[in-house]
Amino acid sequence: MRRGFLHEFSYLIMLISLSFSFNASSQDVQSIRVSFFSLDEKDCGWMDFVESLDKNESAVAMAYKGSALAASAQCVNGPFNKLKQFNKGRDFLEKAVALEPDNAEIRFLRYQVKRESPWILNYKDLDEDKSILIKEVMKENSSMDAFLMNKMREYLLNKADLSYLEKEKINSLNHNSNRDG
Repeated sequence: MRRGFLHEFSYLIMLISLSFSFNASSQDVQSIRVSFFSLDEKDCGWMDFVESLDKNESAVAMAYKGSALAASAQCVNGPFNKLKQFNKGRDFLEKAVALEPDNAEIRFLRYQVKRESPWILNYKDLDEDKSILIKEVMKENSSMDAFLMNKMREYLLNKADLSYLEKEKINSLNHNSNRDG
């Protein structure tokens, strides 16, 4: 009888610790997300951000790291160093997409880098990422974090080549979410 209790108790402790680690990792993604979107491009704080992610090996963290590395290319001197920095970022983004190809957050980060990169880098195939993003932002009851959803919708409205109907749908979803929240 006592052994059964200890076994059940240890199982309960394991479940509790797993739930805390899950909450910590999802909380971690939220703090990564907020930190990333609060970076000032002109201050070149990208590398400090990248260093803060060194111990986080999740696909989402890898995508944020890649996006920050690609953006930090503007902060290094010399065309060779800029290209090297951008390519490091691109490699991280591509690995993240390979790990989680249906993750809209990862696709959003890669889409931004592709959209903002100079044409000479030949990193402009936007259609696949855009398609995944459009599907995600058009969902009325998405489980995606509201902060991220707003960032995605805002970016698409301001930067993407959207049809009139796509813009109207996103705007109506934005108005509905603003009324609800």
